[in-house]
Amino acid sequence: MVVGIIDDGIAFAHENFREPGGGSRVEFFWMQDGLGPPPESLPSLGGLELRKKDVPGRRGIDGLLADCTFANLVDEDELYRRAGVLDFPLGGHKAVASRLAHGTHVLDVACGARPGSAQGPDTRIIAVQLPIATTGLPVASTLATNVVSGLFYILRRSIDVAARLGSPPLPVVINISYGITAGPHDGTHIIESAIDAAVQFWRTLLGVEIRVVIASGNSHLDRLHAETALQPGEARDLPLRVQPDDQTPSVVEIWLPASPPPGQSRIEATVVPPGGGATAPLADFPGGSRTWPAAGPPLCEIASAYYLPPTGRSMFRLTLMPTARIDPPGPVAPPGTWTIRLRNVGPTAMTLDAWIERDEAPFGYPIRGRQSYFDDARYARYDDAGRPIETDDPASPVRRAGTMNAMATGAEPLVVGAMLRKERRPTRYSAGGPTIGRSGPDVVSVGDDSTVHGGVLAAGTRSGSSAALNGTSVAAPAITRWAAERLATGQPSDRAALQAAATALPPPFQTALRAGAGALEPPAHRPPRFEP
Repeated sequence: MVVGIIDDGIAFAHENFREPGGGSRVEFFWMQDGLGPPPESLPSLGGLELRKKDVPGRRGIDGLLADCTFANLVDEDELYRRAGVLDFPLGGHKAVASRLAHGTHVLDVACGARPGSAQGPDTRIIAVQLPIATTGLPVASTLATNVVSGLFYILRRSIDVAARLGSPPLPVVINISYGITAGPHDGTHIIESAIDAAVQFWRTLLGVEIRVVIASGNSHLDRLHAETALQPGEARDLPLRVQPDDQTPSVVEIWLPASPPPGQSRIEATVVPPGGGATAPLADFPGGSRTWPAAGPPLCEIASAYYLPPTGRSMFRLTLMPTARIDPPGPVAPPGTWTIRLRNVGPTAMTLDAWIERDEAPFGYPIRGRQSYFDDARYARYDDAGRPIETDDPASPVRRAGTMNAMATGAEPLVVGAMLRKERRPTRYSAGGPTIGRSGPDVVSVGDDSTVHGGVLAAGTRSGSSAALNGTSVAAPAITRWAAERLATGQPSDRAALQAAATALPPPFQTALRAGAGALEPPAHRPPRFEP
């Protein structure tokens, strides 16, 4: 059985990822932005690859564990230094140097085994660590390349694991606790297409199952989605609040309904900056771009294009320059409310969906971006008691619904939302449907122990340590563990089996949009922090 992970900050030497005899269960570790040697037999991928066993001229993970053991304790800092994954003179963020790293925590939930405890199936690990630049600003353009290459790397190396063990091809479960918010949300994003094709090809080629588990996202209350219906001749404004001191670009995608190549424009978009002025109107077809201001460096660009089937949709993409620059200096866009004016110039009514791409720094990274959001006066954030409102008001175009991870709407992945373990309800941040690709996540699993015990306990970056981390990121690997155990014992683990294994949440929380088929809480190797 192989468990793959594509993440950041993977402390592969942690004792929870070792065999009972002391060797590592990590068969391959690929640091995508590491300084060589690159993956053997796959040198075009670049980066740094470590193997469990020694290779000519390079110590393997087992050898490093032996070399760095003193008085029966592994000096993990020395091991990472020798391996080339924790080299401070090279600069850049060092996630494994912190006490808590996202990838380590996720991998522990997915397949960690505490020393001396009874282990489940013999799980071999293939880990892919995303580049620092991609993790620091996880936008679709960079994340797609890294996730897709990581996916095919794990599948390719799973063949090598089977060969080393002298077994036929092994089933694989891959956990991706990352996400994007902008995209078509119809299953045709490049990452979604690659996942669906890989699963189906692997099943046909080798006759073994693979499962890909993806988090549904944490953006339910972030005001990143808007939906507006336009009659012929009608115009509507979407107010986009762009914050000051945002050192990253702000990106909005506006998707039209699917259609054949339209042949004529159906929607015109105009962007009005906070200080006045406007771009020239831009039609969705035949495509093109407009910038603002007319003179000087462009601070805003809106472009349109038609995407051929299987997407078959037109899309506007608005890109704003950062509102602050520290080093190096450069032009900045004014903060405030930018208005996106949409006019239906076609003969039929249509509904448009707009999503803002996330630009906040992930856990542990320096804060550069400040998230833009749709700022509509009719959108009520809190009720009279001060509690966050989790349902939508039809009067506002800003939607909590339809905020699901834009790389989780394909046909094959198992998509997981988050719930509170004690209260048995979806967490407030857990994103759901509906989207064109899916009505919502397949199930929810534990993202927080309770309202007062936030997060889930799992491994810190050093052996013997633990820390709490929350989100759909830690709910998804619990289902990865479930799928791995089912595959290892020959039991069904597809979407239908996953949904059948779920238990409905109590009313009114059991909704397909937020909770899918219900809750599934596989036995964890670490107990929760309270007695139920």
